[in-house]
Amino acid sequence: MRKLVVLSTFVLGAVATPAFAVVYSTDFSSIASPSSGALQGDGSIWGVGSFSTGTPAATWSASAGNFDYLKNGNSGYTCVGLSGGCIELGGSLTSPPSKVDFALTLAPGSYAISFDYNRQQFGPSGFDFQINGFMVESFPVIPANNTWATHTEAFSTGGGVVIFSFVTTGLAPNVGALIDNVSVVPEPGQWALLLAGLAAVGTVARRRRSI
Repeated sequence: MRKLVVLSTFVLGAVATPAFAVVYSTDFSSIASPSSGALQGDGSIWGVGSFSTGTPAATWSASAGNFDYLKNGNSGYTCVGLSGGCIELGGSLTSPPSKVDFALTLAPGSYAISFDYNRQQFGPSGFDFQINGFMVESFPVIPANNTWATHTEAFSTGGGVVIFSFVTTGLAPNVGALIDNVSVVPEPGQWALLLAGLAAVGTVARRRRSI
């Protein structure tokens, strides 16, 4: 099992987690409070600097360059399920390679983040995925098969703000990968500990009532 220290965060590996345990999720179907960018007729925004999206709402922002919010079908792009929205990491022709971040405040424990990614139509699309500024996984070349893939990365934190970043690598400024369906969930072991703790509390409560 691979283990990487990321400040107070440890990357552990891939896991499967119950759907009911979602801490954060977004499919980019809708956004709020976009900053800058060129609004398109279908609701897409080219060259956006930041916006809020997801449950609970989190701010996605470009700490370098900018990025595109795309509705399915805009300029020939397709999002997961041929519906809703997604983001394209490249941004506008005038921006440097983009770094797109979002942050969550998490309780101490172990979690997994998953996201869907795809090559965009105009050329090779590479990116690095970072947690708290440390590179966790690199996707140097995404196959040109227009197929969405899912990546899941496990990590643990001592609690506090955790920053997740998608960084365009080694490509022209306006060429970037597509990202969709981002979620953060606790690891199954975390839920097992929680349920065991609740069971222990219930046992103590029952014993007290019987005395």
